[in-house]
Parts: sequence; structure tokens; C-alpha cells
Amino acid sequence: MKIFFLILATSLNLFASVGVDSLIGRWSYVGFHYQGNYFQKPNPDLHVTFEFEQNNKVKLSWVRDDDGSHCTRIADYSIIDSVIHQTVVWVDPENSFGCSSDPDMVLGKTSKTTYSVSENVLNLYLSLNGEELVYVLNRL
Repeated sequence: MKIFFLILATSLNLFASVGVDSLIGRWSYVGFHYQGNYFQKPNPDLHVTFEFEQNNKVKLSWVRDDDGSHCTRIADYSIIDSVIHQTVVWVDPENSFGCSSDPDMVLGKTSKTTYSVSENVLNLYLSLNGEELVYVLNRL
């Protein structure tokens, strides 16, 4: 009977962690899954960070050590059925020159991304050439 309650308590804890509260905090891109394989981030000089706040704002930033370029934007977000809905509401006017070619850095851009959180790992599920691509981020 104790085992049953332990399993039940663990299951309830897992379900409770899937939601807005589980996203709150800073996350760093570390790699991705594609075609059944895991790959570490291809450019160690690129640092991508998401920061989810309780006020339904999410800040996306990336910085390159090799050339000093950087991009930052803020979006409003909401969660509906394990999908992050975002609308970009601010783009840093000090962004590097090439940022405007990044679709995530366009004012007014909307997106929907399925996600999951397990322990201190955030998975963002995308599509590449019709196949699933999963970005992996660790909680900072």
C-alpha cells in the first residue's frame, strides 16, 4: 500500500509541474534531438537563453562569443494544452545587424510551440523538413 501512495504522490507531483509555474525561470539551450539522435549545440560560442516570468513575459536572448553579436526580444506568452503561445511585443533597438532576419526577432510575430518540462529540462518541439526537432534547454 505504501508503494501505491508513493507512486500516486510522484505522479501528482509530475502533473503539477507541467504548467506555467514549471516554465518560470531562466533556460539555456544545450542541444537538440533530430532523427532519433541527440546533438550538443553545434556552436559552443552561441548562448541562447529564454527567461519566463510570472507576468506572462518571456525574454529570448542570444549572444555569440566569437563576434560579440547579440539579439534580444520580449514576447507575451500564454500556455494552452502544453503549447506556448507567444507574440513578440518588444525588440531591442541595440540588436546586432542580422537580427531582423531571425523570425523570432520580428515585432508582432506570433508562434505556437509544444513543450514539456521534466526535472530541470525544457523540451521545445518544432518541425524541420517535416520531421520532429526538439530543442533541449537546461534550467539555470
